[in-house]
Amino acid sequence: MSTFAKGRVEIVEIIVGEDSSLSNTKVRTIGSRHHGHVLICAVNRGKEVIIPDGEFVIQKGDRISVIGTTQHIESFLITTGISEYRNFNEIMIVGGGRITYYLASMMLGMNIRVKIIEKNPDKCRQLALQFPEANVILGDGCICCFNR
Repeated sequence: MSTFAKGRVEIVEIIVGEDSSLSNTKVRTIGSRHHGHVLICAVNRGKEVIIPDGEFVIQKGDRISVIGTTQHIESFLITTGISEYRNFNEIMIVGGGRITYYLASMMLGMNIRVKIIEKNPDKCRQLALQFPEANVILGDGCICCFNR
């Protein structure tokens, strides 16, 4: 668990276990099921890194990155029965959509190193100007994820 914003926000990476209540759950239902206002900001599934939308279904074995206030993270961990999580200080975002702007701003504000991979040259240029402290790469994220 990493703490940011003077102890008010935390980000954790959780491995979804065999018997986890998160397994086979849509992201949009997590807040109501687990009494917490948390954001699932990334999912590592095998060699793939996914920025999930509300319809994305979490599966056993997924490594999910969760961000929220300290209180909401604690509540989330308790209600899901999760005891395995780890700190991290770097995030890679594939694609430069709306969520990328929100997530990159939040992560950079928490001193997390951000790498953004975008295949559209114009959008890549905009991201590089918007986030000069991020590492913005022009390329196909799907290929990059499988060849890292």
